[in-house]
Amino acid sequence: RWPGGPITAMALAIAAALGFALWLTIHLLSGPPATDLTPAIRPTQDILTMHETGGQLVGRQLVDKYAGKTALILLPPEQITTSADKALLRGITRVVNGQLDLRPARLTVPAETAITAGGLWLTADAFDQAVTRQPAADVVVSIAGLPVNAGDIKFWNAPERPDLILLNTPVFDLRKMIAAGAID
Repeated sequence: RWPGGPITAMALAIAAALGFALWLTIHLLSGPPATDLTPAIRPTQDILTMHETGGQLVGRQLVDKYAGKTALILLPPEQITTSADKALLRGITRVVNGQLDLRPARLTVPAETAITAGGLWLTADAFDQAVTRQPAADVVVSIAGLPVNAGDIKFWNAPERPDLILLNTPVFDLRKMIAAGAID
């Protein structure tokens, strides 16, 4: 006889069956067991593939709209360039393939500015200097995003400024500029 009676035995049997069903569901949904390298490599490769595909989409837009023209590609400083940034550039260059003049330009960090995550290192002056060094550019593609103080960029007020394509930039913060027509 089971201690606690048949109701306790039944409750334990139901709990065991539910536990087994939950374990089986999780096991089946998670797929085959991962090797030691899978968690480190697989998500990273998926993310890089996604970024390269995004770069290819931008490349198609560049070819469709700017074939035969010049595109300035703004890159973050070397010390903070990520694999994702490189994948975006790789995707763009694969699709463009000589159909327009790509001019990559690495942004610099002023000596007094600490490099931090989230683009806080990028100043309005550094952005403007990079753009004015390439006056022949018909379009600027910023893989580095925009400075935090984007409203201070002189680029916005240039009489004949190039078009701007932003990558790696949270557009929520730019909604007023988008509404005003400064950014398409």
